[in-house]
Amino acid sequence: MSDVISDSEATLTADELVERAVALRPLLREQQEDAEKRGSYSPQMHDMFAEAGFYSILVPRRYGGLELDLTTYYRVMVEVSRGDPGTGWCLTLGSSHALVAGSFFAEEAQAELFSDGTFCAPHTGVGPGIVLREVEGGYQASGRLEYGSGIPYSNWVLGMAMIDRGPGTPPEMVNIAVPKDRVTVLDNWGGDRTLGMRASGSNSFVVEDVFVPARHVVAGTWHEGWDPQVATPGAILHDNPMYLGRAHATYHTSIASVQVGAAKAALDEFDEQMLARRTVVPSAAFRFEDPHSQRIHGQAAAMVDSAESILLTVTDRYREHAERWARTGEPFDMPKVIALYGMAQQAGALAAEAVELMYRGAGTSASVPASRLARYFRDTAMYRGHQSSQRETYWARMSLVRLGLADGLFSGPKKKEDAR
Repeated sequence: MSDVISDSEATLTADELVERAVALRPLLREQQEDAEKRGSYSPQMHDMFAEAGFYSILVPRRYGGLELDLTTYYRVMVEVSRGDPGTGWCLTLGSSHALVAGSFFAEEAQAELFSDGTFCAPHTGVGPGIVLREVEGGYQASGRLEYGSGIPYSNWVLGMAMIDRGPGTPPEMVNIAVPKDRVTVLDNWGGDRTLGMRASGSNSFVVEDVFVPARHVVAGTWHEGWDPQVATPGAILHDNPMYLGRAHATYHTSIASVQVGAAKAALDEFDEQMLARRTVVPSAAFRFEDPHSQRIHGQAAAMVDSAESILLTVTDRYREHAERWARTGEPFDMPKVIALYGMAQQAGALAAEAVELMYRGAGTSASVPASRLARYFRDTAMYRGHQSSQRETYWARMSLVRLGLADGLFSGPKKKEDAR
């Protein structure tokens, strides 16, 4: 990618960016099948995303980015996903990581990460894993990570890694940044390899004895373990509290935004079916004349609208918490972060349930290979299997965080006398 943000482009409004995404919808839908076969969106679509500024929305302004708010960013990602959920996953899970890159890396590293005013990088910690061996000036990295969503068009890769300090010393978890051209991307995504999200570009990648300078290694505390009283390097550098980088608050928002887009796409299909198709029983009436079809349609529309409203409330509240921290010093702490995580999970679940409702309500004609509704159903089914969408496994720990009996989703419980 190259610098695509001119002086005139730097004044783009949220609505203009959303309109650009909407304008791409017909082509995105036309290319859905090819994108699934390829495993990601087309080079043509990549160029159009770059020209539209989508890789620059969250990139800091000092490096040529747009530095717009999260609500604007996710409104755009919803509309891209409405054109094709698999493509939306690939774009979102790459470009959204500009937020953590702009939050946690120091100035010298950020100047390299954002050198052309754009950013796209997967972030994954799914094993076998990457091991770092300390050498002069940094580390030698080797290993493999799975599910590198966004990697086909990335310029960097971000990944969790373990520093091996030798026998008797526990390994230290960190996050690393490696230029895309230093990793080997495996051809293991797309086609019939998965049920859905075939265009998400979630390829595995291998790092083989690559030098990682110390400035490209940061603590493994993006999600948990940070001090709510201390500003991140990016919040100070950019004088923007958005770059506090409360990653738990935005991580699930990224994948939930794709589900909201998928649900809106499914509703588009169901709208057409309501007007054009007939029921089989009891009266072979047009669907819009059938009370049962009307109920499904009305319920689905309400669910989709509610899911989108929850999603954008998450991003609005993120901004409010961050700005209040900057203005008053009130901590943007883990209970607030986990509340936003839980809301994003609810948005994703509600959107996926709406797609399932419409798929069932459309009848068996929706299950043929050429059916877009079937594709959206397959895509949301993949989301339902994602570890982060398993709400039931998180609720108990969310309760403990709210009560002050745990510091995060993955930390051990506290004793009651140590609670807030």
